[in-house]
Amino acid sequence: MSKQSNNLSRSDIIGIVGVLVAVAGIGVGVMTSEIRNLTGLEPSSHPLSVTLKTDYGADYNKLQYLLVSGKFKEADIETTHLLLWAANREKEGTLNPESVKRFSCTDLRTIDTLWMQHSNGRFGFSAQTRLWKTGQVDLEDFVSHIGWLNVSERNNEIWVNHNDLIFERRAPIGHLPTGGAFAPKGVWRGGWLPILSNRCF
Repeated sequence: MSKQSNNLSRSDIIGIVGVLVAVAGIGVGVMTSEIRNLTGLEPSSHPLSVTLKTDYGADYNKLQYLLVSGKFKEADIETTHLLLWAANREKEGTLNPESVKRFSCTDLRTIDTLWMQHSNGRFGFSAQTRLWKTGQVDLEDFVSHIGWLNVSERNNEIWVNHNDLIFERRAPIGHLPTGGAFAPKGVWRGGWLPILSNRCF
């Protein structure tokens, strides 16, 4: 009787050990997934949840989808559309200082968070304003640094065509979003940066 109990105990122990090993294996897999997520090795595979806050009733789901999918060009165009819509300047097709001053910081931060999250922190308004604040440069120096102005043609103020921007994570820090700087009906070339740097970021 005693031997049978001992044998059962051994069997139970073996079973428990097997379960623990299986659970440990799952745990390692989950941990590996989290590490990849946190280090940005697979930034779009398991994106962290973002609360899409808005004061305008804006729908940021399309922008989120495009960024998760790595479609940065389409995401930049959608960002411009959202900004023009929020500023009620879709007809004009460009932003101006007055409209930027009225922007909701809540919405700008939502857009910024989405860009930052899906670019490993390389893109977004906060990345741009951080460079602006620490760069000690004028606006032309800044847009040259982030890759919007052709340095070799700078004296002629030749801007890079929107189609020629780098819509990949290898682009210079702050390269995206363009924030309406390449809007089809005229531009206010990055002039929103000094305003944003003192307001929302």
